[in-house]
Amino acid sequence: MVASGGDAPARDAVSLDGIVSADDGRVSTPENGTSIAENGTSIAESGNRYAAARTRRSMALEMRPYDATTDADGLYDCKLAFERGLGEGTGGEEKAAVYDRKLTDAYRERWLQWVDRCVADKPRCVTVAVDDEGAVVGYVFCLPERLSMIWDAAVINELYVAPAHRGTGLADDLMDEALALADDQDLPLDRILLDVDPANERARAFYDRHGFDPWGELIVRAVDDK
Repeated sequence: MVASGGDAPARDAVSLDGIVSADDGRVSTPENGTSIAENGTSIAESGNRYAAARTRRSMALEMRPYDATTDADGLYDCKLAFERGLGEGTGGEEKAAVYDRKLTDAYRERWLQWVDRCVADKPRCVTVAVDDEGAVVGYVFCLPERLSMIWDAAVINELYVAPAHRGTGLADDLMDEALALADDQDLPLDRILLDVDPANERARAFYDRHGFDPWGELIVRAVDDK
């Protein structure tokens, strides 16, 4: 389940729902491969980068747990950009229309309620990046520990960075937030996962740099197909 980051090509949005986009606008779907990182490598090794990232980003952005009283509108604006970029980037106009149709007021309410339930478990499940005007310019959404039995691992559900802040290292900072949270969870397997299109070279370069390796494949079908 982003931003551009660091010196290597970076992935800009990810969701376990089959949502991945890179800062060049490419996206992937749930039929694509799943990547996984071992806590013993990328999570443990994230400590030094995590501290350095805090220093780097503190010069421009505030990184903190999501606050529903101040961040709901900004977070959902990022979610909309995430979803619409996805629909436009794969499958042409038909898929873009499908994604756009779901983004109703009822969907907004339901998604924000789900966010609230997750952060009630652990506030750090959703970390936002906020600029000096208070606008949310990126976020990472990880599933809480109580849902780890779904994949027997920690899950990065979504990671997104607004276009103006891509290429700044913010993707690395958000990934560090996710890895630090995963390191605190009591997991069936000491791993963190997300889905990514194997053909998305920019995304793969970013995740390779963060210690992720291919692990299985997601497939999907409509529930009402006969």
